[in-house]
Amino acid sequence: MVSLLFVVALIVALHTLLGALTVPIYGALSIDAIGHTIVGGIAGGFLFCHSLYSPIIFIGAIFSVFAMYGVVEFLKKSNHISVDSALGIAFSLFFSLGILIISLCARSVHLDLDMVLLGNIEYILCDIVELPFFSISVPKILGPLSVLLLFLLVIHFFFHKHIVAILFDEKYAKIRRVQPWILRMVVIALNACGVVVSLSAIGTIAIVGVVITPFLFFWSSIKRYHLFLIYSVVMNILLSFFGTAVALWLNLPIAATVALFLTTIGFIFIIVRIFFTRVKLFRYNLK
Repeated sequence: MVSLLFVVALIVALHTLLGALTVPIYGALSIDAIGHTIVGGIAGGFLFCHSLYSPIIFIGAIFSVFAMYGVVEFLKKSNHISVDSALGIAFSLFFSLGILIISLCARSVHLDLDMVLLGNIEYILCDIVELPFFSISVPKILGPLSVLLLFLLVIHFFFHKHIVAILFDEKYAKIRRVQPWILRMVVIALNACGVVVSLSAIGTIAIVGVVITPFLFFWSSIKRYHLFLIYSVVMNILLSFFGTAVALWLNLPIAATVALFLTTIGFIFIIVRIFFTRVKLFRYNLK
């Protein structure tokens, strides 16, 4: 149980921090698009290395995501199609291509619709490795997960001012000679790696729930970006712990339960906020 909650906490923290960079730039559903697009990259990488734990898998995933966003940028610059429509066209194209690659060339890859959508965190806890100097066994996912999370924390800590400038005032960032395209490339690559690591554990449904929930709660009410990050990580971890406990208690899929719990709480919060806003407006009009 402790190992399960620890893995959940790391995954949630990783995608909360990634979401804080991704959603203001590309929108929340870009995470779902990445989760489907990397299927082709994973399958293509598997054809070369025949292992789901090789670095080539990450290279294939990053390549497929960059290709998808290349198509999105090309369609967006044509001025004949919206960004959302371009994203839908691109990820549908690459997801269907990935399914065909798996069906024709890589039938032994352990990817199916349930894994892409829901993952299987119970299996992840059975896939363990023994640390040589400590004589303890830990889930194999902790290695790449910890590296990605540490790298993301370093980026947020050392480039905080540059990130805030790019996210909230891109013209000011360019005046300060900060290049927004660098952040965009880093965000795309980190998202691809993060989804590859987490996909087999919680799937894209829970990842999207983790990414979007903090924006429902804090984005419009907290003025400082670092406070938004702290509150978002703490809240998502606590809600995910509760969702995991409910899933284990009722014998339900953990990823789907966590996603349902996160999005339901966020939806209720938005409804309550709209209600109180209208009540205040009504009282103001009465005066």
